Amino acid sequence: MNIFDFSYEFPSTIEELDKFNGKEFEIFSFKFFQELGYSTRMTDDTNDKGIDLIVKMPIEQGTKNVGIQAKRWKSKVGADEVRSMLDGREHYSLNEIWIVTTSDLTSAAKTTAMNNKIEIINRDRVKIFLEELKKRENVKFRQNKSIKKQSPVIPTSENLEKDDNDLFFIDLKNCVV
Repeated sequence: MNIFDFSYEFPSTIEELDKFNGKEFEIFSFKFFQELGYSTRMTDDTNDKGIDLIVKMPIEQGTKNVGIQAKRWKSKVGADEVRSMLDGREHYSLNEIWIVTTSDLTSAAKTTAMNNKIEIINRDRVKIFLEELKKRENVKFRQNKSIKKQSPVIPTSENLEKDDNDLFFIDLKNCVV
């Protein structure tokens, strides 16, 4: 293991993403677009104008700048969050704006997005992102680190002993768990 290996390990399921906080989801989104080969940068945490990432994507006539708002939410994203992105379009000179979420949008938010040409990448599309990542070579995924619950040690005549002070203790070498 190289202590200087700072490579990102992607979550392998949407359920793993559900455990992320907002900042971790922004980093996931950043790393995802970077993995696809795009030049990506994160905006400041404060006063970001509703934009978390800016992704430069090549197009026939050069590049387009896409602003992304990453929302790792359990509830639906509302219209106010979508409207906040409109300031970012102007502020960062963006050609497109996208909202990427682990949930979905309210009907009002969907209407606001549609009326303002904001691309919606909801939970179902994020699942597709993860599946696409799995097809790529050299992409690292987090290992499922579920902790195996151990059985309690039951005192038996084989593992229960007395010490010099007549106190009982369990000899763990003779235990079967």
